[in-house]
Amino acid sequence: MKILAEALEENIVLEELDISLNEVTPVGSAYIAEVIPRTGLKYFNISKNFLGDEAFQLYADKIAEFGDVSRLSKLDFSSCRIGDEGILYFLKTLSEYNNLSSLRIADNFISEKIEKVLIEIIELNKNLLEFKVEGNRISLSCLSRYFEIFSR
Repeated sequence: MKILAEALEENIVLEELDISLNEVTPVGSAYIAEVIPRTGLKYFNISKNFLGDEAFQLYADKIAEFGDVSRLSKLDFSSCRIGDEGILYFLKTLSEYNNLSSLRIADNFISEKIEKVLIEIIELNKNLLEFKVEGNRISLSCLSRYFEIFSR
């Protein structure tokens, strides 16, 4: 991942990167997180890797840090072992990041314990047009509410 991160740092034309299902660990992911917000990427898919909350939070920190220059608008962190703590931190940290229009976090470990807080955060973020959370431990009523919000 370090070599990929170095190559990305010099990238000026690549707009999409899909490194899903590559057994990326939190350590390898940290190299990518450091450079991703400073690239020209608009779409980043790291789904089906072993990230967890800490790695997911690092992405939030780095995107927020370079938010004024980052072009990232679509992110896919599906099946990355993200839990309640990770998604809450991510959404709160990026509440001021206006470029994010799509966030896919399906098939993770997000529970119904944080449904109300998630809905509050998402309702405030008018730029987020797609939020995929299927396959988490979220109630049908909460999923219906997400659908209502994103039908705006």
